[in-house]
Amino acid sequence: MQPGVKSLLLLLICLGVFDATSIRAQSGRAPARPGTDARSANDAPPDARPANDAQPVVHLDAAGNFDGTVYKNSSLGFSVTVPKGWEVQDKEVERAFASGAAEQTREIAGSEQSANESIDRTRLLFIAIKSSETNFNPSVIAMSEDISLAFDIRSSHQYIARLRSAAARTPLVFEPETADETINGVSFGVVGAASVSQAGKVRQRYYVAIFKHQALLFILTFHDDAQLKTCRELLASIKSQ
Repeated sequence: MQPGVKSLLLLLICLGVFDATSIRAQSGRAPARPGTDARSANDAPPDARPANDAQPVVHLDAAGNFDGTVYKNSSLGFSVTVPKGWEVQDKEVERAFASGAAEQTREIAGSEQSANESIDRTRLLFIAIKSSETNFNPSVIAMSEDISLAFDIRSSHQYIARLRSAAARTPLVFEPETADETINGVSFGVVGAASVSQAGKVRQRYYVAIFKHQALLFILTFHDDAQLKTCRELLASIKSQ
């Protein structure tokens, strides 16, 4: 595997491991209203990074946007609808989340140059969190990755196989088998994972689709089957455009 590709996959796993709810709590801002888009025109440009930041962070995607509760991405050619009760996180939260995940990736990857190049090819599309009556709020993270130069990755199964390999250096353990699932005509490779440091209390499911040499990834993080069902309700609204 090319070094840059492996570091990029580590980044994706770190995005899944990194706790979006803790970033929200640390941001010092109120969350978005349920079913609304908190990313206002007053936020910094979507792809902007702090001028004094010497290290790259994950880009915030500029091609996608919310129209009410509907997220549309013209570049990737898909849309999803965020159900009632979900909170779409604003740009400040996204920047903090992306920065923290990128830093974790540099620590794990070992080769900073390789990790930085990989980080630069990744786009965070959105983060959505569902308030819960339990101590854990389920979340859905959507992101994309440019795989045009990763010649050994041209299918969702190949992508997930690389995820498993890269995960050996993270707290996540992936299921050995990859499933196939088609949602509204969009074909996904699907794999589950759990954090070994959380004694199985935090589970994840990765949905991967390939669009135009871009890997589209949805990371569902949940505590139990009821929360998984809630996360899947968001994903069930996906439409190819």
